[in-house]
Amino acid sequence: MKPTTTLIAALTLAVLMMAATAAARTPAPRTLAGFTLGRQIDAYKDRLVPGSKMCLRYQTYLHEVEAAPMPGFRSGLICVGNCARPGRIVRIKLKYADASKKFYDELLARFKKRFGKPTAWKGDAFGVMLAWKWSFVDTNGERISLTLQHNTEDREMKMGNAVKLALTSALAEEKACYEEKEGGRPAPPRPAGRPDWDLLVPH
Repeated sequence: MKPTTTLIAALTLAVLMMAATAAARTPAPRTLAGFTLGRQIDAYKDRLVPGSKMCLRYQTYLHEVEAAPMPGFRSGLICVGNCARPGRIVRIKLKYADASKKFYDELLARFKKRFGKPTAWKGDAFGVMLAWKWSFVDTNGERISLTLQHNTEDREMKMGNAVKLALTSALAEEKACYEEKEGGRPAPPRPAGRPDWDLLVPH
């Protein structure tokens, strides 16, 4: 390996180690808009829309409940586990009332100030969907992710400014519990015979 290549590799490794150390020092967020990851959903009965509970398609080990209107936010969904620890909040997804790019830029600056540089870019390559993700490990060894996104063009995606805070280790635990108890989601049946192209292709 050439000296220059070795130096670049060493510097890259050093930067990555510094970033990992900084991330480890940053306290992992668990609370958003008053909802806290890991707590029981029953603690927030007065902040939820009655009758809004809905199981997630292909993820029956989870269900979501709508958050009641609250200042600063347009809507919200609180995701709850059904298997390993029924009733535990595992993800919080909220849409901000202000959908502007200016507000997103202000949010991003404040997120960076509190949590440091993002861990990964989750947006698209064209700048239509802007999304940054932070990853954390808390003092109990639980993994937490935080994502901030902005979208005002792609109608097939969530519009405006949105934030997602997830207890990723708990999501994995709920999925593993379901797979152990139920055997997981059955594989789709194999297609029999030749495909019917008139059925599969628009005409």
